[in-house]
Amino acid sequence: MSKYYAESNDESTQALFAKRIIYRTEPKLQRRPVVNFTQGGEKFLYGRVTPGMLPMQLRSNNSIANIESQYCEDARKPQQAVHFVVDAFNYLAAFFANKVQSQAISTTDPYLSYLRAYKSYEDPNVLYTNYQKTFEKAVIKLFKKDTTPVTDFKQFMDRLLQMLEQGVLSFPFTKPAYIKSKICPMRCSGLVIEIADLDYGDDLAKKRFIESPNWELFVEACNQYGFMIDLNVPWRLVADIDSIGMQAFSGLRRFSTTGAILGLYKNIHRDYMPLFVESVYEIYKKIKRPTYTVRSCNDGAPNMEVTYPAEYTLMGLMKEFKLEFFLNYYFQIRFAEEESQFTAAQKERIISETLDLYRHGPPEKAINIFEQILNKTFDYSGSLSYIIERKKQVEDDDLSAYR
Repeated sequence: MSKYYAESNDESTQALFAKRIIYRTEPKLQRRPVVNFTQGGEKFLYGRVTPGMLPMQLRSNNSIANIESQYCEDARKPQQAVHFVVDAFNYLAAFFANKVQSQAISTTDPYLSYLRAYKSYEDPNVLYTNYQKTFEKAVIKLFKKDTTPVTDFKQFMDRLLQMLEQGVLSFPFTKPAYIKSKICPMRCSGLVIEIADLDYGDDLAKKRFIESPNWELFVEACNQYGFMIDLNVPWRLVADIDSIGMQAFSGLRRFSTTGAILGLYKNIHRDYMPLFVESVYEIYKKIKRPTYTVRSCNDGAPNMEVTYPAEYTLMGLMKEFKLEFFLNYYFQIRFAEEESQFTAAQKERIISETLDLYRHGPPEKAINIFEQILNKTFDYSGSLSYIIERKKQVEDDDLSAYR
């Protein structure tokens, strides 16, 4: 075991804390464009939230392109990113290839001689679908342990909300919360490419990586081509969409400004409600079960009574409970998932006012305003006029660029 550098996350908390500090203060990491993405919410969520902190994802995979096969670790397995990020990486990799061929740099470094993409874009829709399956199993297991039977859908929703509020389910349920969580990889943004397959928890391996004789050139080239380097994962490249270097490549794709680039993304909450309804419906179908009660007949003989929970089709469920019912629970679950400065009374008032707004307009407007309040630090005002006024005060980029 290394005395100064953590080789895994299995060491004691105290030892990890001390060793992480030693690695993070390495002089070679204290320069542009090396960035500590674990510092502050905005950095941690880079590429996954709008400037207003609303969870986002690419509008379409049409903006995703393949990295040239010669610059992939396995030519048979395509690596992908947003098209202009791919362009920048291809040029960066070609730059290093030319340096190797001219013997201007070390030719024997396993990662920083010929640059190769090992990991890249992961579709957030696929990621969340797979995550849902695991989450669903955990929920079903908890409901089966509960001796109190669920008799109808409303009771199920109340029980699910209670689990989330009490922290029994310590993982996110909704897609907006999942995208902002540590469970969701940065690569879902399409802005990230990793050029090694080393252990994220092994600081000794990171130390060796940055000790490469090619490290200084690598840092300078990343800065030139518009990539940030993740301090905690130095083989992870993250496209800096505000940089001159990256905008040179995005401009060739006719996305010459940060706002234009962000136009490739959409707010996740805007089309999530149908999936939310379907998700809770699928769980309900799997946890409902008949209950058996033994009662005595007039003659004293035991009689078994069987009670079956309410049955619904998905369409029947939506007709019976209406969208407002689901919005109410969605808002409550979102509050349970997010760290919030609001008191219980304030949360109740915000939900009530937002539902009132829904009754007077399209549901998209109500959901959009609620998510803005939830994801931003607002002073509480307690009136519907406050909610509407706050919507007007949000910058146009936050309201229109991601719709």
